Amino acid sequence: MIDESEARLKLFVSICPADPFWSYEVASRGAAAVYEEILGGSTYIKHKDLSWLQNDLLSLDTSKLLNEISTAKAEFISPCDLDWPNGLDDLSAPPIGLLIRGNRSSLFDLTNSISIVGTRKPSQYGVEVTEEFAKGAISRTYAVVSGGAFGIDTASHISTLENSGITCSVLGGGFNQIYPKENAKLFSKYENMDKIFELNHGNTVKKYLIFTEYEKTLNDKITNILTKWNLKYAR
Repeated sequence: MIDESEARLKLFVSICPADPFWSYEVASRGAAAVYEEILGGSTYIKHKDLSWLQNDLLSLDTSKLLNEISTAKAEFISPCDLDWPNGLDDLSAPPIGLLIRGNRSSLFDLTNSISIVGTRKPSQYGVEVTEEFAKGAISRTYAVVSGGAFGIDTASHISTLENSGITCSVLGGGFNQIYPKENAKLFSKYENMDKIFELNHGNTVKKYLIFTEYEKTLNDKITNILTKWNLKYAR
């Protein structure tokens, strides 16, 4: 029987991110059990994607997957790992796993983190407020989580790094397909630093991003901080 870690890796590759049905099944029953029952066919016989999933899972070679991840200078983590960000398990559709790149020990900093996100076309005032917000977060020992887009996302990462803080970029596509491409230069510039790491869900851009709800959860934590700092969202 396949072990839990290998099952999570294969299901991670085959299943669309944030799929509520499969996320619930894996979270409640375990990846190894779900994997075996998909291949068995009887438990999920009425699921519309069963045949496709069976063929896809059987086509996957674990050693090749791990080699591909290694070539991208990334690592695969899941709830099987001690440094898994436990807050992700509170989501209605928790991720089956994550690909990470950067300083892995920074995962522990996510226990005290905030998300700074906003428009891709901010005003100069919006950029300045973002920089002030990030700087204030760092001075209070918060790690900063944002996306990888232009505008507020980029400004939050740059300000955090310039002020020696911990920053995490949540990416929608694979490490070999950084989007927007121009921001690949930003991440490559800092990839050898111990202040930045990146998370994503796969090697190709999926239909939607898994971290939409994760960023919303983090944003919910910002309200009280904004009140204490007398700041407004950067727009």
